[in-house]
Amino acid sequence: MVPAPDVEILANVRFEYFKNFNGFDGNPGGIGPVPDTTATATTGRVSVRYKLTSIVALRGAVYNGFRAPQLDDLYRGFSIPGGTFLPNSQLVPETLQGAEGGIDVSGRAARVQVTGFYNQVKDLITSRNLDFSELPQGFFFGTRNINAGKLHSSGLEAETNWAMTPSLNANVAYTYTHSQIVENPVDPGSVGLQLFGVPKNKASAMVAYAGPSGFKAAVRVRYQQEHAGDPGHTLVEPSYTVFDLSLAYRLSKHLEMFGNVENLFNSTYVASNNGFGPPQLGTPFSPFVGLRMRL
Repeated sequence: MVPAPDVEILANVRFEYFKNFNGFDGNPGGIGPVPDTTATATTGRVSVRYKLTSIVALRGAVYNGFRAPQLDDLYRGFSIPGGTFLPNSQLVPETLQGAEGGIDVSGRAARVQVTGFYNQVKDLITSRNLDFSELPQGFFFGTRNINAGKLHSSGLEAETNWAMTPSLNANVAYTYTHSQIVENPVDPGSVGLQLFGVPKNKASAMVAYAGPSGFKAAVRVRYQQEHAGDPGHTLVEPSYTVFDLSLAYRLSKHLEMFGNVENLFNSTYVASNNGFGPPQLGTPFSPFVGLRMRL
């Protein structure tokens, strides 16, 4: 929908229906047969973009969302040596309301996008650490899925692309996310903490070269800030910085040889530390080469 030459409006709507039926919860502490439940939601998004000048545009959006618990969330419990992870057949769907606003600046050689956002999630589907008294015999840690009362998430995303020369291009991106549980009667200790698994700061930068001879190269650096890996903030995923490299050479009009190296300097970093097992390390130095054909 375009009501005026400088204004663009986009809107969509969706109806969702969720039904949980014939369920049985046989996990430790489970209730056995689960009463049937249903839920419905009408969700949508309205976005507006206004071209302020030939190079500057303002935009904004409001939206809502709905996420029903999956079968894993409701019924699938599992264990590892010493740990048990329990589902929750009483989970209800989570709902989201949010808004964002931003600015786009597009010049001859550079483009900048900045977006601020705010989301509120009710009945967030998450988990909590089990108290020692709740653990089955033979286990010394574990979690149970829960609905947290309310989550507030706000932040900023910024990205810029700069064509420094006809052959050389740079890209820089940054994301700040303040994601905090503000109500949680089931797990009061989580209130005021950054949501586990969500780093506050992430950034990346890339410089790419594409020469007239058919040779291409790009170097990328990725950064992620330290954050908690589990709901009780007892496990940490440390900050890391990783470099990647990619090269390519056009052999003919239709054939290109390429090579990529992930984690160029073989940095050791933790990619996941959620308690479901030992800390999982990120991808080590990983080179690979190939041929790409375009018809």
